[in-house]
Amino acid sequence: MTQNIDVAPIEAGEAPVTVRPWMLNFDALSVIDSPCFVIDLAALEANLKTLDAVEAASGAKILLAFKGFAAHSTFDLVKRYLAGAAVSSVHEAMLAHEFKFPEVHAYAPAYSGAELHEIVRYAGHINFNSFSQWEKIGYIARDAGIQCGMRVNPEHSEVDTPLYNPCAPGSRMGVTRDNFRPDLLAGISGLHFHTLCELGADALARTLPVFEQKFGEYIADMAWINFGGGHHITRDDYDRELLVKLVRNFRDTYGTDVYLEPGEAIAIGTGILVST
Repeated sequence: MTQNIDVAPIEAGEAPVTVRPWMLNFDALSVIDSPCFVIDLAALEANLKTLDAVEAASGAKILLAFKGFAAHSTFDLVKRYLAGAAVSSVHEAMLAHEFKFPEVHAYAPAYSGAELHEIVRYAGHINFNSFSQWEKIGYIARDAGIQCGMRVNPEHSEVDTPLYNPCAPGSRMGVTRDNFRPDLLAGISGLHFHTLCELGADALARTLPVFEQKFGEYIADMAWINFGGGHHITRDDYDRELLVKLVRNFRDTYGTDVYLEPGEAIAIGTGILVST
């Protein structure tokens, strides 16, 4: 349920403060049905403006990853700043389509044929996880005129926790260089890699040379490259100047579009969960 309420901040003395949801007094929060996420739209828009500035400076296209933030009551605001949405299921694709995001990109480790027939109704880009998947059902997306991509695994780990490391040894997330099939690239217009989780631009700076070393000979033939998610762009200590430099250098070198999917970064510091 979406609720619009008027609330008063706690007493803060004479010092100027930035009011955030977690600073509201308990009497104000008591009028909210529980459980409820309380989102500070001013804080959310501040994050979006930061991302918009990165888009403008770097030329990257930033997508809202629904798996990181999917509060659809805010989508009209989000769409003012971001290029589109990244989804991972039929229902997420339907939601992005319903809210008319300019671009809808889909990726899942696996699709059934029935699911893919549904997703192509709502998404303009679909990333596949393997060439065997592409051989089996890729024609559904290709015949629908969808831009198709392939997720690759650079086998470069930046994430300390194995559970969240998409490039952990034995990972089946994306195609490794040894299993890459250049003979099956007809119809593939983009590559997608994902190596980060709540990390800074320095981690991307270490990833890109490995990605280029392993897949560089195919990049120039692609229309776009998706740098995945996990970029904590709106965090106070994030090096946004480095991110801009990395994206611009990559675009200048290869002439491709670059996508970023910083789902959680959109919502950092924007709200609380009220529960009783």
